[in-house]
Amino acid sequence: MRTVTKAKILNFLGLFNIMRSIVYRRDLSDPGIVGFYKDFLKKDSLCFDVGANIGRVTDILLRCGARIIAVEPNPECVRYLRAKYRFNKRVVVVPKALDAVCGKKKLYVCEVNSLSTLSPEWIKACKKSARYEEFNWNKEVEVDVSTLDNLIKDYGRPDYIKIDVEGNESNVLKGLTSGIPMISLEICPETAASTQECMRYLSASGDVRFNLSSGETAVRFDLPECITAAAMAALLRENPRFGYVWARSGNILT
Repeated sequence: MRTVTKAKILNFLGLFNIMRSIVYRRDLSDPGIVGFYKDFLKKDSLCFDVGANIGRVTDILLRCGARIIAVEPNPECVRYLRAKYRFNKRVVVVPKALDAVCGKKKLYVCEVNSLSTLSPEWIKACKKSARYEEFNWNKEVEVDVSTLDNLIKDYGRPDYIKIDVEGNESNVLKGLTSGIPMISLEICPETAASTQECMRYLSASGDVRFNLSSGETAVRFDLPECITAAAMAALLRENPRFGYVWARSGNILT
């Protein structure tokens, strides 16, 4: 049975989030994954998990002793997160999307919730590449939208921001006007142009360099040292991949 078919069946039965949560729990016993984040996070570091979904990265950050603002607009995932962290004072669930400006926007809800997005362009690109040709975005929900700047006003300046919002990363960054020590952005071949826009935007704010981690969960940086936005853009043009681009500010780049 194909993976997409299994995902559809589990989602239909209401078991999709439960099964993924069981699988993701393995991350917490992997010293490579937890150690990767501990290299740049301290106890009580403040982190924004933007596009928290069901809390996979939030759980890893908790294991590192961090405090997390988990931002998620999908009502189904918000319910899951609130139930999961209802007794954990180190996690605040924010039931909103982030974008360049505040307001309301349409969330295109996929039958598999991890692929829901604000970006119809991303859906078209994924359909065109045939990566998600079997999935349907068959529901639309109006959601509240805030910005990273407003989140910082409410909760403080974070040490790390993870942005994984299915093609809307550049719009999320446009709502940020201050430097952050570490930011990670999901990348995939379909969002190559958006990734380059993100790197140009971050570079304009000061001394920012970039690294890569391939795959769904980071365990190491792909490059021995951070490089400029232009060099990273050239690398990704030559070798498109799935994973995360990491942006570090200041002179402590490794």
